[in-house]
Amino acid sequence: MQDLNELRAQIDALDDQILYLLDKRMSYVKEIGKIKQSNAQEIYDHKREEYILDRLNNVKYKFLNSNMIKSIYREIFFISKQIQNLD
Repeated sequence: MQDLNELRAQIDALDDQILYLLDKRMSYVKEIGKIKQSNAQEIYDHKREEYILDRLNNVKYKFLNSNMIKSIYREIFFISKQIQNLD
């Protein structure tokens, strides 16, 4: 059995990876925002958000259920819209 410090170190490493990937995701979000603005499209795309949630909920996870995934991604969507609106 691993000790507490080893498990926390593994969580810290995963947190670093999660934030790196979220930051990379936001770089794509920013580019999409530029395209939307140049085409006079709305930033908010309800159909796209629902598609993402449906796609992610079709995968079964050991600990994350549909409501948890939805909660996480609602926050990601909120931040994404903020980034798309930044000039």
